[in-house]
Amino acid sequence: MSCDSVCWLPGGLPIVALGLAGTGTGIGITVVPVTSAVLTAMPSQRSGMGASAANTSREIGAVTGRAILGSLVICQLRSSLTVQE
Repeated sequence: MSCDSVCWLPGGLPIVALGLAGTGTGIGITVVPVTSAVLTAMPSQRSGMGASAANTSREIGAVTGRAILGSLVICQLRSSLTVQE
């Protein structure tokens, strides 16, 4: 099975690779400044609590995003399936 047959997008694998590269770049650009902003806003005695709050919110966002994308993929898959009699 080729990689293009796995991907249901019209552009195939290059479109998926471009999207993943964009997502990785966006995450890399935003995670460091957010963590830095949280840690500079917190007193040094509570820096662990601030870092854990930032990481928890990032993880909740990642899980929610995966759930939404998984739902979209399942909807697309179900609509493209045909009934064989």
